[in-house]
Amino acid sequence: MTNYQDISMGPVDRTYRHMLTGSTRVLSGQPFLYSANGTTSMVLEATMVDRVDGGVLQHAVDQTLRRYPYFTSSFERRGDQYFVADNPCPVLVARTPFLRPLGGGEVNGHLIDITYWDHTIWVSYHHGLTDGRGIMRFFQHLVNAYVSGDVSGDERLAGPEPANAAEMREPMELTENGPDAREQRAVGDTADESGESQPVHHLFAESSGASGDQSFRYSFSISEADFVEFAHARNASPAIAAAVLVARAAQEETGRDTGVDTPRIVVNMASDLRGGADNPDSLRNSVGSISLPIVQPVGTDAEFTAAATDLREAIREQKRPENMRRALEGMAGLYRKLDELPNLEAKQQLVGALDELVDSSFVLSYSGRVELGAAESHVRELHTYRGGTSGLTVQMMAANGTIGLDLIQDSEDPRYASLLSDELREGGVEHSMSGAIRFTTPVDELGASGGCAERAAA
Repeated sequence: MTNYQDISMGPVDRTYRHMLTGSTRVLSGQPFLYSANGTTSMVLEATMVDRVDGGVLQHAVDQTLRRYPYFTSSFERRGDQYFVADNPCPVLVARTPFLRPLGGGEVNGHLIDITYWDHTIWVSYHHGLTDGRGIMRFFQHLVNAYVSGDVSGDERLAGPEPANAAEMREPMELTENGPDAREQRAVGDTADESGESQPVHHLFAESSGASGDQSFRYSFSISEADFVEFAHARNASPAIAAAVLVARAAQEETGRDTGVDTPRIVVNMASDLRGGADNPDSLRNSVGSISLPIVQPVGTDAEFTAAATDLREAIREQKRPENMRRALEGMAGLYRKLDELPNLEAKQQLVGALDELVDSSFVLSYSGRVELGAAESHVRELHTYRGGTSGLTVQMMAANGTIGLDLIQDSEDPRYASLLSDELREGGVEHSMSGAIRFTTPVDELGASGGCAERAAA
């Protein structure tokens, strides 16, 4: 069986290699490259209806990489800067229930990895390379190529549409002349100006979150129809509804422990900033964040609706193109300052200090509804997660009528998972919840790759 490197160079290859002759310095993914302890993989987990066929999956990966050659890239470190580099080694699918470190020898130095076991496919990716919205385009193509099941005829490897050079470019590359970072809010955050005198209540504040440490997640499978109906009845999107539900659980738990009626909850919600970029088609990491305070009680439906309405208005304001542009310019200015630092250690110290500045109760990221077309009936559900983080993180995505929601924490404590399940049940939302799933996502091994591993026999 041939792979995407075996095909004679066509327009896709020429476009990709021409891009690599220009400026390929990594800008938007810098915070994930200068972590002193390395960066853990982000994982997309797809549970398929049928058992996974490794040979067909490998062919689908090859086909998809012909359409999205950016994902064949590696990072090359030159001094204390990172650049996108061509990686001629194959992306090899592996049958294993274990995740493999990105950037290292096991994955031929690549920044994505596709593994499978039984009914499950895992797509691991490095946040320095792309974000959830970027990898989702790869996954949509991959799963449709996989369920087609046709491994005959290598002309199919080119895919239904050509690669787009704009997908490989930096979302910030045309904002180099934007305002200085000191004139902008830090890392694209929207300021929290409500209740600033009241300290932020941190969920699992006692946890350490050292990179690579063992993590736990409580995995929910939620009826999308029920949850959307629940959310819309309270003037909320699914992401806002989830944020307020977790805030409600935190208010209940904190009041029980401390007697504080309404703790100050701040949600750090991931926000896709492509709409403010000159290059909105970029596959590179284009995520900022917005800080959303919830300082009022949310125990009743009326209170829930009032809080959701406030959050909806804050998000609507942040999503105005000029505000997304301003956030991107602020991030680009900050990364320029990072570039000016004299060595790798100084850059790692700054990135660590910036992480400490993020003062939130929990993090929430909703990747939206994944449109899989004809392949949707072959995918039972999707989940996404990353280990080695501190406190509580909520990850959500929807497919095939199910919202996969994961509460990720470095404690086995079930309190918030149980409270969230109770809230969903009381709201008439059909769902199931797992017990505590112990997991790790490996820390990257950038620069550790040796020669190319050979393709295993299908």
